[in-house]
Amino acid sequence: MIAPAPRWRDLTSTLRTFAAPAFLAPWRIALQPNNDNGAPRLISIKAVSQLTSMSRTLVKALIADGQFPLPVRLGERRFAFVRAEVQAWIDRRIAARAAA
Repeated sequence: MIAPAPRWRDLTSTLRTFAAPAFLAPWRIALQPNNDNGAPRLISIKAVSQLTSMSRTLVKALIADGQFPLPVRLGERRFAFVRAEVQAWIDRRIAARAAA
């Protein structure tokens, strides 16, 4: 007789009781729920476009003009932006609107 598949709540209770090994201790801080709600530190240009409501072409033009945070090169053809820098740029734009 084949045993029935475990239900989801059975799996989640098992995962909650799982204790991480000691060698993972340095990474526990990164796994805390209050750590930026799990948002990634690096974001793609597509995510930048969505956050700023600007096209990718405009983002690239602002980078070329030195008016937008520089991306981080991840590989030969891949780059990403630091989310905190993009958020700070958005905050500065909002503050400039309030000052004007």
